[in-house]
Parts: sequence; C-alpha cells; structure tokens
Amino acid sequence: MAIVHCPACGKQFSSVKGDCPHCGADPADRPRRRKPAGVGPNTHYLLGMIAAIGGAGWYYSAWSTGQPVTYAKWMIGIGLAWYAAARVWSFLRRR
Repeated sequence: MAIVHCPACGKQFSSVKGDCPHCGADPADRPRRRKPAGVGPNTHYLLGMIAAIGGAGWYYSAWSTGQPVTYAKWMIGIGLAWYAAARVWSFLRRR
C-alpha cells in the first residue's frame, strides 16, 4: 500500500482505492501487485535431471561392483518422468 498522485487532479490518495476519491479518475500508473514467489519449472527441470543423473551414477556403481541395479533403474525412470512432466507443465502454463 502506497500513497500515489492522481494524474488528473494531482492530489494524493491510497493505492488500495481503485479510483481517485477527489475527482474519480482511474490512475494509469497504479502500482502492480507482484506474483507470489514459488517453485518454477526451471527448478523442476533441474531436480528431474539431478535424479536421473544420480540414478545413472548409482546404476554404473552397482553394475561395476556386481550388486543389483533395480532401485537405480527406478531412480532413472522417476527422474526422466519428473523432467518430462515439468516440460509439459511449462508448455501448458504458457498458453
């Protein structure tokens, strides 16, 4: 909330009010509200790729030592699915 000047009459009023209470003009330079910060698709791209690359490293480590690689395959799949879902989500939000 800020005090703004009316471009029509020059008097001050609160930015919470829609129109100038003195002359009724709608100020064009009213401050805009910012969108709340949140986790965007770029963060999800990164997390999906970290999971997939981590799973690939785990797969290689398990394969080279002769241990079962079942969970590493799951981690790779989940990471790639997460990345793909973030791409689709980003595409649908831009429409």
